[in-house]
Amino acid sequence: MPAEISEIPDVDVLRSRGEIIEKLKLMQTKKCLLSAQPDGRNLGYMTTVVQVMPEKGLVVMDLSENPGINQTVLAAQKVAFRGQVDGIPSRFVLTGLVEATLNGQTVLVAAIPDSLYWRQRRKFYRVAIPIAIPAKCVLSVDGKREEFAVADISLSGLALIDKAHRLGDPFAAGHLLENCRLVLPQHGELPLSLEIRNKAPLTSANSPAGQRVGCAFRCTGRNFEVILQKFIYEVELHKKRQDDLSRRDR
Repeated sequence: MPAEISEIPDVDVLRSRGEIIEKLKLMQTKKCLLSAQPDGRNLGYMTTVVQVMPEKGLVVMDLSENPGINQTVLAAQKVAFRGQVDGIPSRFVLTGLVEATLNGQTVLVAAIPDSLYWRQRRKFYRVAIPIAIPAKCVLSVDGKREEFAVADISLSGLALIDKAHRLGDPFAAGHLLENCRLVLPQHGELPLSLEIRNKAPLTSANSPAGQRVGCAFRCTGRNFEVILQKFIYEVELHKKRQDDLSRRDR
């Protein structure tokens, strides 16, 4: 029997409501297949996240074609859902599932879970971007070209600083930003697409200061990785020089 989420190391469990909603929306966007186990029973029932409704605090799941399985799921105290999102294992538990109708379709509805298992291992080393070497990204937002500062970057993705929340609700996890430009000092502009993976609030002196938007690289051009490796090396070299100067000044 799979471990309960409460038994999983805390580092792999998301408890932030915003993060949980983002992951559920990502599952919805990518139509990820999830196995469902009512009260620990393996019935061979596969389902998907149909819709996430943050304003109502609800998540909507697809029904089984087997009425008997649906009755078992509805009678269960809790149902564990497991699957993978781009190779990342994920699991969450829903309680109090009920039948409902959404756009003429019969579905299962439950409250958004309080926790969600998400075991993501960082594949690439990530470096913070110093003020002295400001990397930027130019995106198309509502038909306008908008410039965003880059907070950190790796060979697999980057994080944008969105102080004015220009990337609002329509730009949820899984949304693909096409025709972007990554601007690296001394290396020019690199064409690419970005897939939004997560969002997290930024605070300054205990007040809101925008959001951090994590993105994965998609549709990169020729020599993109080679150029990016050179830039990351230059950032690391700059940081080492600054650390050496700081030690000398002590």
